[in-house]
Amino acid sequence: INLYEVQSINPTVADGSGGTPITVLGNGFRQLGTEKIQCNFGGFVNEQKPARFVNSTTVICEAPLKLDFD
Repeated sequence: INLYEVQSINPTVADGSGGTPITVLGNGFRQLGTEKIQCNFGGFVNEQKPARFVNSTTVICEAPLKLDFD
């Protein structure tokens, strides 16, 4: 079982053009072999982006491009 806790996300709002670095702070983050860490934006599978594992308390993601600005 891989348990983790997200404590904060900064910034909480990003530009719709994508590419904004998003820092996720928490506890229990782990890089498991070749399995890639991902960030999920908006709850949709197609909005998953690769994340960079920094350490057990920090992961950095890149905000996706927002194609629909409704």
